[in-house]
Amino acid sequence: MVEDLHNIKRGDYVLVQREADKDWYIAEIIACIEGPRIPEDWTFFQVHNIDTGFIELISTDYVKGIVKTRNTY
Repeated sequence: MVEDLHNIKRGDYVLVQREADKDWYIAEIIACIEGPRIPEDWTFFQVHNIDTGFIELISTDYVKGIVKTRNTY
């Protein structure tokens, strides 16, 4: 898991790997979803898998790192 999830924002590209799966993929963050107990913490990300085109909801535990951040001006 990434040290500081607050650095992740919509438009970033992240490395995703499920715990039981050896395969990984790159995904673009579409939405960051806050937790019910601590609203400042992300608990889920809606991502776009750039290999398959699928959109899915993943746990923050599956994000292993930020590959590319969105350019902000």
